Amino acid sequence: PQALPGTDPGDPSARPPIDPDQVLKQGERDAKQLQAEGPTVTLAGEITLWQPDPSRGETKQVDYVGELRIELLSDEADQRNQLLHSARLPGPGPFTLTVPQDLGKVHLFAYYDAQGDGPGEDEPRASSRSFRIKDEDITGLKLEVGPNRIDSQDGP
Repeated sequence: PQALPGTDPGDPSARPPIDPDQVLKQGERDAKQLQAEGPTVTLAGEITLWQPDPSRGETKQVDYVGELRIELLSDEADQRNQLLHSARLPGPGPFTLTVPQDLGKVHLFAYYDAQGDGPGEDEPRASSRSFRIKDEDITGLKLEVGPNRIDSQDGP
């Protein structure tokens, strides 16, 4: 796998490595808290990462080592882009989020956070189209994180 800027262990400005077990434990705690608040549904899908390939004038899928953040944001008129849920992932691949049911119209936003300060203009990102969370699990979500990937991916 290839390291994104700021994640190379030999780079003195690199953040400490992410412990995947710690990330999963935090996700499990989040799921337990949500289950205690009432009925939940599961959102499941996959995140892939893409980067420019100047030699071919296109983007290509790559395996990065580095933390990704995925956020569930409201698309309801009175709560547009309000953060409803978030999770840290140790890298690209399958994901599951357990969230309260009946959240209404939402979208997913995922990004590689090189500096740990939220999405920067030059950091790879992706946003899904809007979809509704009712009382059933949603599977097959796909986000292709890369440059200029905002609002380019399909929801369920």
